[in-house]
Amino acid sequence: MLKRFIVTLLLSLIVLPAISSPNPRALVFISGDKHVTTLYASLATTPDARAQGLMFKKSLPKNHGMLFVFQESRVLTFWMKNTLIPLDIIFADNTDQHLRVTNFLSMTPCKSSSHCPLYSSQTPATVALETHLGFAKIHHIHITDKLTWQPITPKLNTTLTRIKQFYPSLKHPTIDVVTFVKNLKIAIKHDHTSHLMRMIALPL
Repeated sequence: MLKRFIVTLLLSLIVLPAISSPNPRALVFISGDKHVTTLYASLATTPDARAQGLMFKKSLPKNHGMLFVFQESRVLTFWMKNTLIPLDIIFADNTDQHLRVTNFLSMTPCKSSSHCPLYSSQTPATVALETHLGFAKIHHIHITDKLTWQPITPKLNTTLTRIKQFYPSLKHPTIDVVTFVKNLKIAIKHDHTSHLMRMIALPL
């Protein structure tokens, strides 16, 4: 039963449904040998959304960002025109059938209309993640770390909410799989498994 539960949970994160929401969001996971970092990201998958980016945003919640998704791998170039908050940008590309971090940069706000510096990926990339300045350093992001993302559907959002209700210790409302599985083992040890499954209401 435990194995089926974990498989169901992980499949809910791996299967990527179509993106149809006018303001789509995603869970982004960056994982290395000794860390798993998660954050919420707005999805920029259209030319208009990518052009707008985070311009004119006065603040960005902790562990939030924007994920720019491109159809083809190419050198990606960004600037900070009309962007009011300093950012890190993390580039990733398909390697050995996985998205892996290729490089990351820190970017400075720019209000100029003609003299904003450009920030480019060192190699071709298919996604770029913008988030808080210093994020890469704080979370020990390294080149070749694996980056995965999952669009937040209404069903997944409900699941995340119920998990957070059952585990108040998960202060950040995303699934850190390592933490969740540890807490699941604690629940089993204390015979709370049936209550956990009722709370999350995942099909088994």
